[in-house]
Amino acid sequence: MTTTNLIEQTTSVSADRRVQFAAYVLTAIGVVDLIRGFMHTFNIRYAAANIAQVDLSAAMAGDFLMVMSAFGISNYVTGMLAILIAFRAKKLAPLVLAIIPAAYLLGIIGMQMARVERSAAFNGRYMMFVYLALCALTALYVYLPRWLGRDG
Repeated sequence: MTTTNLIEQTTSVSADRRVQFAAYVLTAIGVVDLIRGFMHTFNIRYAAANIAQVDLSAAMAGDFLMVMSAFGISNYVTGMLAILIAFRAKKLAPLVLAIIPAAYLLGIIGMQMARVERSAAFNGRYMMFVYLALCALTALYVYLPRWLGRDG
């Protein structure tokens, strides 16, 4: 399957409904990213202490907060782009939803290659598991019938 096939026009009403559903999910993902952006910037100390469970009295706390706020800025970008795609280019929504877990997988591979220990006990990981599973399952919901030739 080529990249063009991943974003081609659907051929049936049920395929159109799956793409519309993916656009709804991408909108929700975008809203979640905007909330994450808010938590990582404007509500950063609460999020660091209570969600990430970081000791803000530690020597590197300032550096952690700087990285966390930079991540929040990227959450604003991804959230706004997700919502924009869902409204203006909804046929791209399933592809975007497939790219998100693929990017996280790439990041995990990079962390393993760099020998970064992933021992953090932050509570946000549970929300991220749901977030990534929702992205992957929705993308499969759209693409699996295409791949199996049951696009009807």
